Amino acid sequence: MKTKRNPLLNKCKKPNKFKYRNLLIGLLLCLFPLNCTFKDSLVYNKFLMYISFSHKNLNFELENINSTRKTLLPKSEIDLNILSYNLFLYSKEDIYFGYWEEEKRAELLGKSKFTKNQDVIVLSRVFDTNARNTLLDNLNLEYPDQTDVIGKTKYGWDQTLGDFRQQINNGGVVILSKWPIQEKIQYIFKNHGCGNDTFYNKGFAYVKIKKGSQIIHIVGTDTQSEDSTCSDLGVNARINQLTEIKKFIDSKRISNKEIVLIAGALNVDKSNQSEYKNMLNILEVNEPNYAGIPFTWDTKKTRSLLIIISITPGTRPQITGNIYSFPKITFNFRFGRI
Repeated sequence: MKTKRNPLLNKCKKPNKFKYRNLLIGLLLCLFPLNCTFKDSLVYNKFLMYISFSHKNLNFELENINSTRKTLLPKSEIDLNILSYNLFLYSKEDIYFGYWEEEKRAELLGKSKFTKNQDVIVLSRVFDTNARNTLLDNLNLEYPDQTDVIGKTKYGWDQTLGDFRQQINNGGVVILSKWPIQEKIQYIFKNHGCGNDTFYNKGFAYVKIKKGSQIIHIVGTDTQSEDSTCSDLGVNARINQLTEIKKFIDSKRISNKEIVLIAGALNVDKSNQSEYKNMLNILEVNEPNYAGIPFTWDTKKTRSLLIIISITPGTRPQITGNIYSFPKITFNFRFGRI
């Protein structure tokens, strides 16, 4: 009668082959009380069982989480939080929009909870200098690496590309990062757009940041807005600007192992499927997986209200919580009949 050998007993007869593994196990067992909490112990025990009974050569990586704790993580895994926000901080001199208490709103935004614990923040339409400085100063402690606003000056950028025009309003885009910015480029659109947008150096900011061992490329932009004074509401100008973004990204010859993200005010209505899909095709990007509420402002899930009685250039809205009120008028050349 034949009997089967116990494979574990068979391994024990070959101490030379496993002596380093046993040494490692012993070392890890000694470190266990010092380096693991109760919550981590189950994962740790599974790890020890795996290396104890595995036949094959082990290939694993230990990644630091903090100075006292290590854990197993997939090498390709990266967790990145990006906040993109159109702030509508127009300059007081803008005859289209007038004064919307930009400095007060900037101060409140800098203290808000949702601006905390991000990796990167992409801000658009932060045109007003005083309001922008207030906001960036308040966020500087958590996001020490910041670009200047695009279209204001060439100083402080690694490169300025596109068609930078002097003595015109800035482009309103700023990128803030918790992680080191290794490269920053401002690009001013060659297509200056139409309507009110022609008075601004619109374009995009490009940054290359490093989070841990991962390189991430981010483009923050504000493309042509929908404008009733444009012959086609600005669609053609926006298409040309999206094409400029794509050509720039191609020119960087970025490795397919690195992440490229485009954020900001792309000004394309998702409900307009024709233009939306055209944007995805031009940029050659994958459609994101959308989650949460479908609109920026959801009155069904948000108890606070935003009430605009009417808007007129140069008027001063009064802020009471989230309620804005304006002097009553019946017609406005920018927004039409109210």
